[in-house]
Amino acid sequence: MATLELSLDEEVAVTPARRARRLGPLFWAAIGWMMFVFAAATLAPLLPMPSPTDMDMLERRAPMSALHWLGTDGLGRDELARLIYGARISLIVGLCAPVIGITIGGALGMLAGYFRGRFETLVVGSMDVLLAFPPLILALAVTAYLGNRSSISPAFSACSAFPPSCASHGRQRSLWRGANS
Repeated sequence: MATLELSLDEEVAVTPARRARRLGPLFWAAIGWMMFVFAAATLAPLLPMPSPTDMDMLERRAPMSALHWLGTDGLGRDELARLIYGARISLIVGLCAPVIGITIGGALGMLAGYFRGRFETLVVGSMDVLLAFPPLILALAVTAYLGNRSSISPAFSACSAFPPSCASHGRQRSLWRGANS
């Protein structure tokens, strides 16, 4: 029987075949911008800027200045303050909607996969009905039902699109785990 003798060159054996991919400057610029927006929105009440709701009719449509960095709108409200306080609501909606959707949808899906029978039929049927609606129409319907009285209404309307898909995935995973155990 023949044997094959191989000799390895020491340089080739030490160097990896491929270098790890490094994150570019554009990635770090985007991360820095997101951190800046998050910090500004979180620290908005502590920042030395005018209130976003205070109106000054003498400063209507004022251009950028040392007092109003982005100018004012048609009612004399500071645009930078309105932008930063608006980012707070956007961050609440953007962070809470997926968490609420995954929690509710995942729990319903796993319970439907575990208990099966009529409960599964009820959950899957209701999630199919929710999936039949376009997400924007569903969000508008939830907002119309809850009203636009608070900043929580947009969060609930945004999270109304998450539970059906999360319930489907949760049910599939629980059925798959049950079949493989």
